[in-house]
Amino acid sequence: MQKFYLSRCVFIRLLRITAVCLPAVLFFLVASSAATAQGVGFNAWDSIGYTDFSDMQALEYDTNGYPQSDFTIPLHGADLLPGYKLYGVVLNNPGDMLDSTPNYIPSANGTKWWMGAQWQVFVQTLAPTTDFGGAALWLGQNYGNHGWHHPGDNATQDEYDEATAYSYTNELWTGEVNRVSLNGTLKAGDIVEVHARGGLFYKGKFNVNEQHDNDPYYDFDIVWKEEGELPEPEDIAISDVREEGTDGAYEFDVTRATGAEHYQGTLVQFTNVQLVDDVSAWLPDATVTITDGDGYYFSLKLGLDGFDPSNAPTGTFNVTGIFDQEPKYWTPANGDPQTGYRLWTTDLEWVVVPEPGTMALLVAGGLTTLLLWRRRSRRTTS
Repeated sequence: MQKFYLSRCVFIRLLRITAVCLPAVLFFLVASSAATAQGVGFNAWDSIGYTDFSDMQALEYDTNGYPQSDFTIPLHGADLLPGYKLYGVVLNNPGDMLDSTPNYIPSANGTKWWMGAQWQVFVQTLAPTTDFGGAALWLGQNYGNHGWHHPGDNATQDEYDEATAYSYTNELWTGEVNRVSLNGTLKAGDIVEVHARGGLFYKGKFNVNEQHDNDPYYDFDIVWKEEGELPEPEDIAISDVREEGTDGAYEFDVTRATGAEHYQGTLVQFTNVQLVDDVSAWLPDATVTITDGDGYYFSLKLGLDGFDPSNAPTGTFNVTGIFDQEPKYWTPANGDPQTGYRLWTTDLEWVVVPEPGTMALLVAGGLTTLLLWRRRSRRTTS
């Protein structure tokens, strides 16, 4: 009986202690949660206006004569936290451009630049009368293998561990992709607001990214606004953005008022072009060459899904895509970010081959016009 009585006393005391301490514990947990949320860099998004895409992609010549970014991420508040806000329409489904399948690769000998899974969407301005252009939003899984962090071959294990700390494990990567993909609901045509805390100038364009760091301080967030539709692609000619020849220079204007830079990050269309490569090259994630038949050539990057030799165009076709730039060889120190422009078509439906019936009608119409012209000419001369 005495033993039971003591146990009951202990139980009652525990209840009293819990009753007294529980509010404090809950307050601590809530405070900790709030502190964690507030610790993710800049958060006062309603207090700032939208950044124009044209300003974000603005260029200037550096002291070496190379075009470099003229955009600096704004700093806000007493703590000078970086942040900028964008508003636009998503141009591609996330899974159609880069492979985001988890692929964790710890830093080690030979893993430099092995980024593993990647994620990317493009967002284009919705204010074409006052703004132009768009931007890529990019994530990588294994930041520890980026050249900034990877210590090179034959480093110590501690150095490799330090670099790997910047990478996402498969579990964390999946959570990150779900976060920016709005749990798989984000799709082309969605109208979104982008809350960006970081970004870098890479291969000629300024990207929204995490600056190769998994610290939430550099996170970007995508806020869904409403369901929309893709903008009408601007119909341009290859000759508008590149000079004649397979090695022709690109039409470059540092002010971005004309030339290739003006269309960067937006949806455009080339009409009446032909595939230069054999149809066997028409594969997922491949890069092929197209021509207008008049001596002008351009690179066409294919998406991850739906492309195979069986549906490669064999004649004249029209193609819509995202106007992108990624030179094969480029470094911020000595690169020339006015090369490497390409059209990235992520949807097979963006490749349109005119129907034979349509072509037949056009030919028939042309012949009819020619016959009528000849008859009128004969009457006039007689």
